[in-house]
Amino acid sequence: MSWKDYQKSLGREPQSQKWWRIPFVVGLGVLGVFYWFNPMQIPHVSSAPGSFVYQHQGVPTEVITAGVNQVKILKNGVDLTYDLSISVDLQKFIDHKLHKYQLDWAGVAVMEPDTGRVLALSSYSAKDPSQNLLSLQATFPAASIFKVVTAGALLEETTKSSSSVFKYAGDMRKIRKKYLHSNYQGTSMSLSKAFAKSANGIFGVIGSKYLNQHVLENYAQRFGFNEKIPFDLPVEISKVSIEKMQQASDVDTAKLAAGFGNVTLSPLHGAMIAASAVTDGMMMRPVLVDRVRSDEGVIFQAHPEVWKNPFSKKIAKDMRVMMQNTVTSGTARRVFSRSRNHPVLKNLEIGGKTGSLYGKNPRGRNEWFVSYAVDANSGKKLAVGVVIVNEKYWKIKPAQLTQWIYQEYFKQNAEGNVLASMENNGSKHGS
Repeated sequence: MSWKDYQKSLGREPQSQKWWRIPFVVGLGVLGVFYWFNPMQIPHVSSAPGSFVYQHQGVPTEVITAGVNQVKILKNGVDLTYDLSISVDLQKFIDHKLHKYQLDWAGVAVMEPDTGRVLALSSYSAKDPSQNLLSLQATFPAASIFKVVTAGALLEETTKSSSSVFKYAGDMRKIRKKYLHSNYQGTSMSLSKAFAKSANGIFGVIGSKYLNQHVLENYAQRFGFNEKIPFDLPVEISKVSIEKMQQASDVDTAKLAAGFGNVTLSPLHGAMIAASAVTDGMMMRPVLVDRVRSDEGVIFQAHPEVWKNPFSKKIAKDMRVMMQNTVTSGTARRVFSRSRNHPVLKNLEIGGKTGSLYGKNPRGRNEWFVSYAVDANSGKKLAVGVVIVNEKYWKIKPAQLTQWIYQEYFKQNAEGNVLASMENNGSKHGS
């Protein structure tokens, strides 16, 4: 039985009923008091049958700020234990970094690409401390992260490859109509290099000359835009809003393809997009609830489930290489330039995509880094989606924060493997 089916089996309260507010407020108060004294656990939360928060979302959103991996709830007269996918140590590590640098706004999502298990959901705002769901918020302009969609559409819909060369005569940072279909002597660049360098002009040519708004919108939907992400907590919908086909100009299409369109994205969705490059083009359904237990035993167990297939296995290999180039020779190269000498990072294959654009909600410059990492020794994978917004001054970039996350996670993983190996050897000698 799927989690969705399990939720339905609990019954549903008519939306017109308002009496749920009393147990809801009381429940939040109990959670807050308990977390103040013991941040590692959440106690029994007594909710009336059909309680709104637990009925529709399964777990309270407070688990994000509490950073716990287990919550106990009394629902419909039954004590239930929800085992969550959250890595308490990793969540604490990320939360500490966000608080240390006092970022204006920041949202971070970390997940396992193969399983969809969400290991961390961190949010912080020095401007508005009440903002604790930024990791699930989709008001941030997607910027050049949309180039992943454009590149995927080009490779799937045309005979072009990652080595195909394109030319643009204008300033590569800007989109100008006269350069989209011109014969001017311009700068030539392969798709792979243009992706790594986030060359807006090249992607503008790709969008206006080889694709169109209909194709881009279709591929955006294949990546999960304009659709609710099936998750155990509410996630804002990442949206692509485009002009009607009759009104769209070449410049409109070019800007959309390059990442200047009216497109928004959440950090969780960003992590899912990056993860698809290392799962043969499959986008797994994100999971927060691993299992639900009662005194009678396990009544729900999550299993990996494919949500979308944005591109084929062959295209996924090309995307993986292009994302690696972003790290080794593209817009994220400076942050990762010393990785080859780092005891943890040197064993990782890291790929990603940067993006930046001014936004209005929250107001400021949005900086993105969505990425993946694969450990060459263990084969373990991780995907991260980070957005940081600052009005004036920058303290850290998303790529730098991501590098620290990889260091911490794979260091913990390596240490865990060593301990497990020692325990196994000890048990063998003991027997």
